[in-house]
Amino acid sequence: MANETRTMTRAAPFIGLAVLLVVTALAYAPTLDGGFVLDDDRVVTWNPELRRHDALLLPGLAQMLGTGRPLTSVTFAWDLRAASLDPRRFHVTGLVLHLVAVVMAFLFLRSLLGRVGHPRPGGVALVATALFALHPIQMESVAYVSQRSEVLSTILYLATLLLLDAAVRRWRSWGGLAAWAGGIGTWVLAMGAKAIALSLPGSLVLDQLVLAPAGERGGRSAARRGLRALVVAAPVAALVAWSASLQLSEMAATPTGGAGFTATSLSGWQYFLTQLRVQWLYVRLLAWPSGFSIDRPFEASRTLDPAAAVAGMGVLLVVAFALWMWSRAERADRDAPALRLGAFGLLFWFVVLSPTSSVVPVMDLAVEHRVYLA
Repeated sequence: MANETRTMTRAAPFIGLAVLLVVTALAYAPTLDGGFVLDDDRVVTWNPELRRHDALLLPGLAQMLGTGRPLTSVTFAWDLRAASLDPRRFHVTGLVLHLVAVVMAFLFLRSLLGRVGHPRPGGVALVATALFALHPIQMESVAYVSQRSEVLSTILYLATLLLLDAAVRRWRSWGGLAAWAGGIGTWVLAMGAKAIALSLPGSLVLDQLVLAPAGERGGRSAARRGLRALVVAAPVAALVAWSASLQLSEMAATPTGGAGFTATSLSGWQYFLTQLRVQWLYVRLLAWPSGFSIDRPFEASRTLDPAAAVAGMGVLLVVAFALWMWSRAERADRDAPALRLGAFGLLFWFVVLSPTSSVVPVMDLAVEHRVYLA
């Protein structure tokens, strides 16, 4: 009887995940009847690249790390060959990918919770995953066909973190080497979906530094974890540097592409000031999900005006609070999983948003689909 009870306890989060997937599919079902809108025409309807004979093939590494989204384009080409320009097929694929992202989010969160010694990793991960799956701010990424790239890159981003976390744990074994190689491969694919994956080395180092295994505390332990994470992240970090160089060159060559230092009238500093305010817009939409917009106007900050200054002070306070929680967890007499998870969650938000909310100007100042992974 006791064995059956333990088996049911272990299985309960996965049963809950199955129910969550059904509920999520039902919640998004009305979007399947939507059509193509805005950028969908440029990306899908009128895109001759999707009709090329080699459209289902991935390009070389340089193209995967550039400004294009070749992996996302392959999925569009696949849908186009299967159902021509029937929008329903494209929406179904987008929803299926969101469901896969929900599973990946659950596995990632469960792994993190288990690492820090949380007594109920499956149950807490399920609650957090439900918020990820069903929060209204995710609608744009799931239902807006051209933003499939956000969902696809998120799936591969989380897969990469899981693999590289395994590589850190088993870094002197053949299994660790295999996980390391697999993680580098999934990261390249994530970049082929969307360049939000540029932030992954930072996310890996962050999760290894902050989320110590149960029983590990103190500065020396943190230094060892950080060193291992830096070693494992080094190949990806080198590819990130190459990718950044490629992307900045491509942006400079195509100033009308919507991103880069010549794409808008804003300098890097002005864009950064603007993004300090955008961060709080995203937080407000998370806390009070009302007033969403697929094409949101947002006034830029061209100087350090009062609004940007207050927003910046708020960001600094949040980061300082996260660092304080992490420091307290390292100095505590016993494991403090709640402090570690809180610190990681706050810092993860800023790291993941850094490719689009830092100093490289993007024409659309505030876009809700950027929050999907964060």
